[in-house]
Amino acid sequence: MSLLRCQNLAVATLLPPLTLELSAGSRALLQRPGDAITRLFFRLLNRLREPTSGQIFWHGQELSTYSVTALRQQILLVPEAPYFFGMTVAETIAYPLNLRRLSRSQIRPVISLWMERMELPRHWSEQKEFELTLGDRQWVALTRALVAAPQLFLLENPLAPLTPSRQQHILQILATQSSAAVVMVHPDALPLPWQPLSALPTIPTHHTQPAEEEWGALSDYDCERIDPPLGRSPQQPAPDRRDC
Repeated sequence: MSLLRCQNLAVATLLPPLTLELSAGSRALLQRPGDAITRLFFRLLNRLREPTSGQIFWHGQELSTYSVTALRQQILLVPEAPYFFGMTVAETIAYPLNLRRLSRSQIRPVISLWMERMELPRHWSEQKEFELTLGDRQWVALTRALVAAPQLFLLENPLAPLTPSRQQHILQILATQSSAAVVMVHPDALPLPWQPLSALPTIPTHHTQPAEEEWGALSDYDCERIDPPLGRSPQQPAPDRRDC
């Protein structure tokens, strides 16, 4: 059985009908950074946007039957511009485990393990996102994703702001996540087991601008309303929906 299957998936004029399958452990590459269709596709898979027709199946069951909060821990999106919700680096990395209501004694060794494997400096722990470079913020976001241990990683051009050594490091780390599927946006070809995902249609030129204009009204399923960080006041400003 496939891990994820899209059947005639479409969104009005933005996404023509699309059918594809992903299996556990697969490595799919989308060589289309900044592409509106790619961004829309990722947000359909973790329910930041709802399709107007067609179906998405996760483990053979319709995606809409899953709790959104639970689903986003299984299908995890790392956006091109990560957002920390005003939390420190340590709080950001621990966030997926806090959502699962794990105790501090359960969380601490997991965080220590991944901070060591990702070679995060200890002095980052109390820093906020505005104190980090874009590359450092992306590194923290990737660490948070690994801590969450999803079954499907959706990575929006994650290598772009990273140094060459970090690019190699994260590719090596992802290779150890053998049971998880990964779909990554990256402009260049990568060696096997990465395979091009060619099922996504190319967006027509005359649709590009309307697609961009409609991002501001994607849907009510933005991550701030569904998964507010623990202790966060609903009056605090929400992030740009593109960066959820």
